[in-house]
Amino acid sequence: MTKRIKLTMLFSFVSFALFAQSHYELTPTRTKEAMVKETYQPKIYKLENVGIKTVRYDTVQVKNPRYIELTEAIEDKRKAMIDARTKFEKSNKVQTWKNGIYQNINAFKSQSGSFKKKKQLLIDAQSFADSLGLNWFIYPRSFSEKIEHKKMRVEGSLDRHLTQYSNELFRQVGESRDFDDSSYRRDIKELENLLSSTPNTTDKLQESSTTGKRSALLVNGKIEDISSLSGTFHYTSYNDIVVFEEDFDKYAKNEVVNKNDIWVGGYSKHTITLGDLMVNDDTGEQYLAPSGFLFNYGVDTMEKTMAEMASNPDYIIWKRDYENALRESQSNIDKCEAIIKKHTFKNAFGEKIYDSSDFSENEKNTFNKNLESISNRRRVIRELEDNSEYYNFWVDSVSEERASWSYSIAVYFRSKSKV
Repeated sequence: MTKRIKLTMLFSFVSFALFAQSHYELTPTRTKEAMVKETYQPKIYKLENVGIKTVRYDTVQVKNPRYIELTEAIEDKRKAMIDARTKFEKSNKVQTWKNGIYQNINAFKSQSGSFKKKKQLLIDAQSFADSLGLNWFIYPRSFSEKIEHKKMRVEGSLDRHLTQYSNELFRQVGESRDFDDSSYRRDIKELENLLSSTPNTTDKLQESSTTGKRSALLVNGKIEDISSLSGTFHYTSYNDIVVFEEDFDKYAKNEVVNKNDIWVGGYSKHTITLGDLMVNDDTGEQYLAPSGFLFNYGVDTMEKTMAEMASNPDYIIWKRDYENALRESQSNIDKCEAIIKKHTFKNAFGEKIYDSSDFSENEKNTFNKNLESISNRRRVIRELEDNSEYYNFWVDSVSEERASWSYSIAVYFRSKSKV
């Protein structure tokens, strides 16, 4: 797998468009040389357009699959809304319990008065901790705990003991919210509108007694000597061609069909896959060939052009500007990270975090200025990457780590905001 394809997968782009447009030159000499190296002899089939008799079909009414699909989608969306509400309410309850512990402990510590008057605050806090499954000692639940609790009150260490719990919850305290089901209801409404305009029945073809004639693409024998193939070829389809092994429905034996044009589930028992559709650029002749055949046996017509790219003056300028933009963006990131590192600490769970409110005014200005610079340079980077010819060549020319540099900068920028 090339670096470009790996990087494309990382960015979740569709890579086949580039592959499908590649053209390869086949020569008898190169094919014979490749046959010596390859352990598997590829099977290639010649195709031919022929006229065949067809059965005509009458139209009958059946349940509309689209109507069924929309009905099921509405039910699924309603169930998803109920599940999301249940999950949200559970999370909200946990938040309420955490807030209760934190607020009750702080209220106990801040309020004046006797322990007897304030102890209900600790009783409630202990109840919340128990609900969360926390093995915290806030208020005594046994005789031995009563003794220990009283001892801490006498020694004056109770507040310090309770503070460790409130400190642990400090960054987890938040406001309880109401569940927002507007997006679900909007989706359901849209589906219902679609459903209301969708007929619950549709037409289905039923075999008629009369016949007609149509053009069909049929397999017309295997190429016994693949080295006889000569010229420039390309694939017009990839992983979506099936061949009927027998006459079935309106299709003939050996007929080549794009599986996207038929209901594959209904035909899978009657079809096989022999390869992908390959076309001779000059003659228009069509073949079925394995998807890797042209790559393994042919020469990419773009190779020469790509080989000359490295010395192209325009590309050299593009590369300089592109890599400068990447380096300058990385420099901005390093400056932001230096400020973050200065204020990074470990919380009660051992996680490394930082609080931007601790930044000095000068640090905030520096941090924001560098983020703004990254934003501006990202626009320059995207404009340069729009030159796909230069960009793809550069990606293939550098290490995978370097090829993903732009992506890493984008991820970093999206993860940060001005302070």
